[in-house]
Amino acid sequence: SAAKGLRYLHAALGSVCFISGELMSEAMAIERLTLAVACLRQSRETDCHDAARYLENRFQGLTLATDALYGRLQGLIGKYSQTQVELTCRLIENKRRFDKLNIWQKNHVIQEMAYCYHPKKSSCPAEAILT
Repeated sequence: SAAKGLRYLHAALGSVCFISGELMSEAMAIERLTLAVACLRQSRETDCHDAARYLENRFQGLTLATDALYGRLQGLIGKYSQTQVELTCRLIENKRRFDKLNIWQKNHVIQEMAYCYHPKKSSCPAEAILT
């Protein structure tokens, strides 16, 4: 569906994977962009087919940007722990989209972030993704 394709597209353009908590690598971005294109192609809307073609033609540019960001974020690991870098990216991504969420989604994000930043926890649960 088009909505699912849009979710894959948004996931591909982020700095962190909300399912695993890992920084978004070029390979992960390509995988999500490929899924986005497949979902958009399944739609009956002409605009979705046009969007799928547009994305396919820009895979290289989109993934180059992701790869560059991934490299810079990896460069922070050492000065900071990998968990700190990933959680910071997660916080920034959540802040960026927070105003667009409904009240239930906002509560979910607040609970997820509280869980992730709790001092006794080392990582976020895999199911802490907004769908």
